[in-house]
This record gives sequence, structure tokens and C-alpha cells, in this order.
Amino acid sequence: MDTTLTWLLIYGNRRGGKSIAILYYIFMRCLLYAGSTHLIVRRTRTACESSLWRQTLNWMLDHMADPSGAPLREKVKLNSSDLIAYFDNGSYIMFDGLDENRLDKVLGTEYQTIWMNEVSEFDWSDVQQLAGCLNGSPTHNDNGLPIVRKMVFDCNPRFESDWDCKVFRDGQNPVNNQPLNDVQKYGKVKVQNVDEEYLAIYANADPRTRARYLDGDWSAQNDNAIFDLDNFERNRRFGIFAKDLERIVIGVDPASKSKKESDLTGIIVAGMLKDEAYILADLTGKYTPEQVAQKVTEAFDTYQADSIIVETNNGGDWIENGLRQYAPNLPVKQVTASRGKLTRAEPIALIYAQDKVHHVGHNLSELETQMYEFGMERGAAKSPDRMDALVWALWYLFDVDGKGEKPSTIAMRRIANFF
Repeated sequence: MDTTLTWLLIYGNRRGGKSIAILYYIFMRCLLYAGSTHLIVRRTRTACESSLWRQTLNWMLDHMADPSGAPLREKVKLNSSDLIAYFDNGSYIMFDGLDENRLDKVLGTEYQTIWMNEVSEFDWSDVQQLAGCLNGSPTHNDNGLPIVRKMVFDCNPRFESDWDCKVFRDGQNPVNNQPLNDVQKYGKVKVQNVDEEYLAIYANADPRTRARYLDGDWSAQNDNAIFDLDNFERNRRFGIFAKDLERIVIGVDPASKSKKESDLTGIIVAGMLKDEAYILADLTGKYTPEQVAQKVTEAFDTYQADSIIVETNNGGDWIENGLRQYAPNLPVKQVTASRGKLTRAEPIALIYAQDKVHHVGHNLSELETQMYEFGMERGAAKSPDRMDALVWALWYLFDVDGKGEKPSTIAMRRIANFF
């Protein structure tokens, strides 16, 4: 990485190895500069622990070596309770989040490197706050060269209005859109996933989806959006499991045909606790009828669901028929779309606006993108399969049309399922 840069963004499409590359870079800084301190942060400590500490860090330690060929795991001691990686030369890396109860600890230390992972989780004010901590004591390597303090960011680009686009692509202050001071200290590097199987998934996607997931570039804002990306982030939850919920349903939006060339079949797992809903999983995919039946049945068992909600328009009967053959005792409820997609989605968008729906974890990005990109001008666009499945699930859970099963009946059945 360019040693003259203080602010560096690593961006590109999904699964391109951005996190591994940045973490390895920070490890090398720890080894080269004795006594250096480094921070890796996500919006919440829980997200940082589950994704970066448990997954990215351990994969790197098990599969990678330092320049001399020594396994990385031999170079570090892990404190799993404090989420700190200690090095024999006195350097350390702290993994943390910007939760309210963690702020004092995070902001009370100075660092030579700060990596803000998944910048879409952060506001520009968060960046400015952390930038004040980029002031660790000067350290030198064996050649006497001082460490260059760095703020490192990564993202799968979203929209041109996002602060990361304004700062790193346009060279503007996102607050007033004026040119950045010391713009030469800002840089960006694009890292792309070139796996053929991954590229094939998005080869025929609409322009916005291609821009984000295939090209790894920023795209224009959707002025007609009825769902709000900020709402997803504000109401995101972690550590919510099926056993915590009173009701769970699986919404299914079938591909229009049960043939190999069909579109995706939307499959969303959603649950209810009191008067709020939780989106647990997006299992959408391109399946044969047999695979749909297997996937839905497995989800029904895994999440201890109460009902399967299946849209039967456009030849969707093939899903119910397949389910009846594969698992004849499943409680399948047929629904028929008598309204347009926008009319059907608007009551659900209103419920989102009331902060009554929570997305669990960070594994719903494709669903969230599809929801945000859906708008009045997209009536002729490709069917929003994930969003449709979600709408059917939430329509049933919130009993939007007043025809659903009474919550108390379902709650009693769910309690019995766990004993």
C-alpha cells in the first residue's frame, strides 16, 4: 500500500478478498513496528467479533504465513475475551465496535492504524471521531523508518450520495461538498472477485445490481425508493435466534416457471416477537422444483417455523405441489396477488418506517439492495423475488388484511415445538 497515503479505501465487488488483504497488511505493520497499536472496528462489537475475529482472523492464521514462511498463528497470542491480538514485540490489534458502552474504551487509546470495516455502517461523523485517535506514539522499523499512520476503509460501493464516494472518488468533503484539504493524502484501490461462478450470477443483472455486485462501483440514488437503507442499519439486530421468537413463517415467491431457465425463487425466513418482526435469513436461489421443496422443508425444520406462505400467481402452484409430495404434512398457506407489487409493498414499507422490522445480522445485503432499488419506475423491471417473499411473510405476520391466524394460537404451538 502507498506509504504516502493517510486515508485509504479498498473497494470492489463482493468476496474479492478485501478483508483478508487489509488484515494481513495490519499484521505486517505489527511485526515491522514494535510496540505499535492498531484498531479494527465495526459498528458493533458483536458484528466485529462474529465476522472479523472468529472468521477472517482465524482463516488467515490457519492459511497464511509471514514473508519468511512462518505460520502467522505462531506470531500472535489471542485474548478472546477482550478481542485483542498480542505480538511478542509489544504490538497489538484491538477488535471492537462503536456501541455506546464501548466508545470510551475505543476513543481512550491512540493508534497507528485504524481500519473501519464495512463503511456503509458508519456516518462521516464516526470517521471524524475516530480520526482523532490516529495519533499513536511514533515507532520505527529495523531500518529506522517511522511508521506512517493510516486510516483504512473498505466497502462494497453503494450510492454516489454516500460519504465514501464523495471523499474517495470525488475528492469532496461530504458535509459541504467542497474540495478536500490535502487531497493527495487520500487514495483508493479496487479489488475484484474474478471467480467465474460468481461473475455468472450477476452477468444478466439490472444495471444497479451489476454496478454494485459485479463491477464494484457506485451507482445513482433511487429517488423513488419506498424502503430506506438507513432504516435497515438503524434497526439492525444481532444475536436473535429462532428460539427467541413467538412466530416464524417462511415466505416463498416462486419463479414464474419450474424450468431450468427460470428466475430466482424468493425464500425469506421471518419471525415475530410481540409486535415487531425479525428477518432471519434469505435463502433465495435458482432451484429446480425438487430443490425448492428440499430448501423450504429444511428451513421449516431448522427455524421451527409455523407456516409456509406461498404465492400461487404465475404458475406458482408447482411449489405447493412439490412441497405436498416432498413433505405432505407441512402447513402451506396459498396467497394470491390481487394487487400490484407496489400497492402490496407500501403497507410493509410503512411498518418499516415505524421501526417495527429488524434485519438480523449482515447477511441480507442482496435483499436490502433489492428492496431499496424497488420503486414506481421499476414496474417493468425484473421481478423483485427476495422482496416479494419478504412482503408475503410480513403481510401474514402483521395480519395486514385481517385474515391471519390469531397470534396466541401460533405462539402456543411454537412454545410446544421447543419441548
